[in-house]
Amino acid sequence: MNSDTDKLPDPQAMQTLFELVWSLGSESRSFARTEILLHAMALFNQKGFQQASVQDVLNAAGISRRTFYKYFSNKSDVLVSIYDLALNIMQTRLDHELPSTEQVSELAAVLVKVYFDYPMSVGPVIGFMIEEAMRSDSPLNALRLAGEAKIVLSLQRELRRLQGQAPSVWTLKSLIWSLQLATLELFQTQRMLPEDVAMAMQGMQELAGVMLYEHR
Repeated sequence: MNSDTDKLPDPQAMQTLFELVWSLGSESRSFARTEILLHAMALFNQKGFQQASVQDVLNAAGISRRTFYKYFSNKSDVLVSIYDLALNIMQTRLDHELPSTEQVSELAAVLVKVYFDYPMSVGPVIGFMIEEAMRSDSPLNALRLAGEAKIVLSLQRELRRLQGQAPSVWTLKSLIWSLQLATLELFQTQRMLPEDVAMAMQGMQELAGVMLYEHR
């Protein structure tokens, strides 16, 4: 049996999940559901999603099997909820920060920062989720596509405000895919030192700056 200290999620991950959960309505903010999400995220980061079992989640969260199945069908359902929450809070943050940008370069910087912030906060499990969401038969795939569509609309709106026109939908989608793959590359190669992340962000910001300017 793990000690209470071993059960506690990483503080940064805990703060991220609390922010995600409290962005939702009261039905989704139940204490038990929040506990499951917090401890499951920590467990998936520590053991890996494939290696962790429902029983591991029960032990970590200190809840009964009956309570778990009140909110989730299986551990994949938990993963879907974490991914959905992350997409929601990312979109909320973009909708809050993008309208205050005054130049395309500033918008590009905000986009890249937001895209890197939450994956780095959630931890290694986000790499698995990004990869899983690219599979057409995954329940995460539909969430990814819906999330991308919302971000494209946000970018189109703000780019038209800044420069009168916006690049094509496919150009914007390509940028989003590049951001997803960049974060996935960092997790897969375990290049997570601050300087590695900073270099990746700089490269993606340069790419975003080029792709977001409307060609005349």
